[in-house]
Amino acid sequence: MIKVKVSVTGAGSLFGQGILKSVRDDSGSIYPEIHGLDYFWDAFGFRYCDSATVLPDILSEHVSESEWYNELVAAVKGFQSKLLFVGADFELQILAKYSDDFFAQTGCKIIISPKETIEICKDKFLFAKYLGAKQINVPFTIIGDVSFGEAIKAVGCPFVVKPRFGARSRGVSLVHNEVEFTSALNSCAEPIFQQFLPNPDAEYSCGIIVLNGTLHSVCTLKRVLRDGNTWEAVSGNMEDPEFLLVERYCRQIVAGFDFIGPANIQCRVVDGVPYAFEVNPRFSGTTYFRTLLGVNEPLNVIKNSMGLEVPTDLRLRPGKVRRYFSECLET
Repeated sequence: MIKVKVSVTGAGSLFGQGILKSVRDDSGSIYPEIHGLDYFWDAFGFRYCDSATVLPDILSEHVSESEWYNELVAAVKGFQSKLLFVGADFELQILAKYSDDFFAQTGCKIIISPKETIEICKDKFLFAKYLGAKQINVPFTIIGDVSFGEAIKAVGCPFVVKPRFGARSRGVSLVHNEVEFTSALNSCAEPIFQQFLPNPDAEYSCGIIVLNGTLHSVCTLKRVLRDGNTWEAVSGNMEDPEFLLVERYCRQIVAGFDFIGPANIQCRVVDGVPYAFEVNPRFSGTTYFRTLLGVNEPLNVIKNSMGLEVPTDLRLRPGKVRRYFSECLET
C-alpha cells in the first residue's frame, strides 16, 4: 500500500467535506494521510483527518493576507503534504497567485487552475461575455445602470438579477415587475441582469477533471436544488439524448478554458439547448455524489500526481444520490 500525505482547506465547507470523504473512500492501493485546515476548531470535516490546523480568519479585517498565507505555508510544510486541495471558494483567487511560491516553499502542489481562468469564472458578467465570444450558448447578460424597461428589452421578462460575484444563489432574484426589480436591486451588490432559464427539471451539475492538459472525465448529474445546494441527483444512461447533449456542451466549454484539476459546470437545457449559468473552477458540493456513483475525482488527482494511470473515459454508473440531514453526538 502506497502512503501519501495531502492537505485539504475548508474542512468545514460542503465541498471540502466532499473532498475529504472521497479521499477517505478508497480501499485500494493508496493510503492517504490527511491534514485538514479550516477557520473553526469544530469544523465537521476534521473527523475525516489525521491532523488539523485552524488558520487565522482571512475574511477578518484584523488578519492580513500575508499573515494568513504564512500560517498556511507553515502548517502544510510541517505536515509534509504533497498535494493541497482547496475546499473554500474564497481562497481560490488568493492561492492561484501564490501557487508557484507555495510549491517552492513547501514542496506541495496546489491543485488549482490558473488565476486568469479563476478570474473569468468568478465574474459572472465576464464569464458570460467570454463564452459568448467563443460562440458557446450562454444566457443573455447585461450590466450597468439600467431601468426595468431597458432590462426587459435586453434579456426578456421575467429576468434574473444576481450579484456579479457570488455563489449558492445568494442575492439572486427572479423579477416579473418593477416592484420586484427595485427590491432586487436593494438586496444585490454589483448586480447583473440575465435571461431567465425556465425548465428547472432539466438542470445539471457536471464535474470535470483535467490532468496534464487532458480531459479525463465529464460526469453529468441531473439535479434537484434546495437552498442553493444539490439535494438529489441522478446519473443517466449515456444513451439518453439529453445527457449526451449536456456532455458535448461541457466538452465545448472545457476546450475554451485552461483548467487544472477540477471544475464544475452548472447548466439548464431549454428547448433542446444547454445554457451554462455558472462554472466553478474547483471541486463542487456534488463531488462525493460522483464518488458514490463510481468516479472518485479527488482520488484520481492523487493517483495522477503519483504517476499512476488514470483512464480518460471515466463514466458514472446509473443511479440516484440523495442528501439528507443527520445528527452526531459530540463527546
